[in-house]
Amino acid sequence: AARSALCSATVFPDQSREFWTAALWDPARVGEYRYLSNQSLRGLLARLPVDAVESYLWIAAVLLVLVIWFRRVRAAPDDLVAGLALTGVLGCLISPITWVHHCVWLLPALVRCVDAGLSGHRRYLYLAGAAYLVMTSRLTWLWETGPRPPLAVLGSNLYVYFSLALLIWMPTSAAVTDKALTRR
Repeated sequence: AARSALCSATVFPDQSREFWTAALWDPARVGEYRYLSNQSLRGLLARLPVDAVESYLWIAAVLLVLVIWFRRVRAAPDDLVAGLALTGVLGCLISPITWVHHCVWLLPALVRCVDAGLSGHRRYLYLAGAAYLVMTSRLTWLWETGPRPPLAVLGSNLYVYFSLALLIWMPTSAAVTDKALTRR
């Protein structure tokens, strides 16, 4: 990373100076929080009529999501795939800006759900299938200029809702093994 930054600075010194001294520190340059493509908790809250307390709600939501993530990761300390998947989901949720293309970090969680689903836990296949269909469709974009509340609260935040569902219900190897043992 350092080499590419130095190489860029050599080739484009003015643009590099602008980026590292001004643009990097300007949070407004990435766009408005409420823009539909921002599928983070902050984006969800920005699309609600809670302007006066939005920042406080976001901090509370981030703390709650961190607690859920911590408990899930701690419950399966040897499951590196689950740790990666849950951390990817966490990053998408708590980042102030999560453009829809950042949701590629949800894919490890979907893979884990498919794996568990093919191992006999069908409900995980449904979760992965529904999330995949929504994320590969343009369904969320129907709310860019479409229906307003209350439907917009649902439709304009579909990625956020699936991210939360994956954070809460994505199987860890310990959870799948425990449930398989209790079935026998």
